[in-house]
Amino acid sequence: MLSEKQQTFLNALFGEADGDFRVAMDIAGYSKNTMPCHLLQSEAMRKALLEYSKDYLALNAPKASIGIVNIIDEPSQIGAQNKLKAAEAVLDRAGIGKTEKHEVEVKSGLFILPAKDDDGEN
Repeated sequence: MLSEKQQTFLNALFGEADGDFRVAMDIAGYSKNTMPCHLLQSEAMRKALLEYSKDYLALNAPKASIGIVNIIDEPSQIGAQNKLKAAEAVLDRAGIGKTEKHEVEVKSGLFILPAKDDDGEN
């Protein structure tokens, strides 16, 4: 369970602070002496930060999808390759991107050896 201050921090981090830890800490009312790493000492805060990050990527998946389609429509736009790579990265991390399929071919052989004689000779 997060405190009100921690919740305010996370909302600011993914909102008006635009990912800047220090700005989000200031908005939430943390002391200037508090180190950002101290916020991550709480297991609940680490989990919440990861969940917020996943949600943020999921929320931006439509923007990435639209960006890819825009590149299809106008492939000569400036920075198209970079936009495409960034959009693919967002979609991959949001769980929408391409999946890799691995094909495994198994060949097995069966060798039949001649029976041994009782005296140990073939």
